Amino acid sequence: KLSYPDDFKVIPGHDMNFYANRLCNFLKGEASNFSNIVLYNVAALLMLTGKVGCFKEGFKQASRVVANGAANEVLRKLVSISNQK
Repeated sequence: KLSYPDDFKVIPGHDMNFYANRLCNFLKGEASNFSNIVLYNVAALLMLTGKVGCFKEGFKQASRVVANGAANEVLRKLVSISNQK
């Protein structure tokens, strides 16, 4: 079982499994308010770090990475690495 710092133990509204499932569904391409929030945040980060020229470009790039499965593949690799003993 994973141990979390106190700040991460409680997220108002739902438990960690709920949000983990939402993230997995998002990475599989499910459209929802949750997915929009994630894409907006990624777009803002891409813009602020200079990876894209504008918010709209960042949103399109983030959407493509999810749609083509690249983001889900990164998560799959991360899970595989973290489960190694």
